[in-house]
Amino acid sequence: MDPTDAVRTRLTHSLEVSSVARGLARSVALTETRNGHATQPQANAIEAIASTVALLHDIGNPPFGHAGEGAIRNWVEKNPDARKGMSDAEWADFKQFEGNAQTIRLVSRLQHLARDEGLNLTCGTMAALQKYVPSACLAGKDGRHSHKKPGFFQSESNLVQSVRERTGIPNDGRNPITLLMEAADDICFAVVDIEDGIKKGVVAWDQIANSVSQDALGKDLVDSSATYLKQKADHLVGSARDEAVAQIFRVHFIAKAVAACARAFTENRTEIMSGSFHRELVEVSTVAKVLKTCKDLAAQRVYSHPGILKMELMGCRVISDLMTMYWKGAVEADHDGPKRSDGNGMPRRAFALVSENYRRVFAKSISNGVSKSYARLQLITDQVCGMTDSYACRVHSEVLGG
Repeated sequence: MDPTDAVRTRLTHSLEVSSVARGLARSVALTETRNGHATQPQANAIEAIASTVALLHDIGNPPFGHAGEGAIRNWVEKNPDARKGMSDAEWADFKQFEGNAQTIRLVSRLQHLARDEGLNLTCGTMAALQKYVPSACLAGKDGRHSHKKPGFFQSESNLVQSVRERTGIPNDGRNPITLLMEAADDICFAVVDIEDGIKKGVVAWDQIANSVSQDALGKDLVDSSATYLKQKADHLVGSARDEAVAQIFRVHFIAKAVAACARAFTENRTEIMSGSFHRELVEVSTVAKVLKTCKDLAAQRVYSHPGILKMELMGCRVISDLMTMYWKGAVEADHDGPKRSDGNGMPRRAFALVSENYRRVFAKSISNGVSKSYARLQLITDQVCGMTDSYACRVHSEVLGG
């Protein structure tokens, strides 16, 4: 949630990543067809899947992004009694709560259409959507990027295994299209966070240009952006000029990065297709240094700005309070809600505020023999993660007066 309407939201970021992923996939698929590795229908499918998973890649994130994930993990650490009856693997799902794992859950369980298969996506799409490989209890064991976070919850482990078997992906590997999605995400947020920082007035273009120009490619991008601005809009001054040149830089950088990542895919194709490529395309591309500089600048200048830190702290409080409220309704819940009340019916009221759809999934989970404690805690994380920043704040204000 940001008071500046011009900066990106989760939706606009996802749309941008989807567009870049489609272009990157198109370039890679064209090379694949030229080299006889793919037919035209397969090339079309690569492009469509890349665009789809890029659009979905952040959909499971809770309000306030990574700060929200941290708030959920912190709440779990402070409420160990919620663990009753859970296995170590089930408890790890919450101690290491991760929005990417929630994405897999959301599209396969929570987003109901006519049946209980969620969006009923193809195996190819589900395989490409899994950014990280291990479950929570195995995450971070070997230092690989694809292993550093949980890729799925215990509740979706059988589904993930089935998808991997059907698509032929080794247990420690990733779908090749996942690499395209990850590259598109890296390309976008590396530069757009800087652009948003300029719009918010927390960083100036000169600071960006000086740092990026330390690299030859970065200097070329900065110079070409300045030349284009001089030719097309030399009348701009001050913040308007900073915003304009940052936008031009973003366009030029994305074009260079897409071409570089497409080449990196082709150069590493053998490892990628065997599932033994454990790096990121941007890391082995010619834009690696510029991209890292942009990320570092965003971390130093944008993410650490007091306004952003205050918003994240507020978000942590909102999520913690909502988790506590919904837990009061879930802690005694069975198929039809809490069996007892505290004398004024507060647990039942809190339970009734949870999405009817999520309550239906909860009831089905218990009927299928899932641990009640696991299902209850998953119910409230489903509810919280289904909120936007603004909706979470509104519920918090309306119900809890915060």
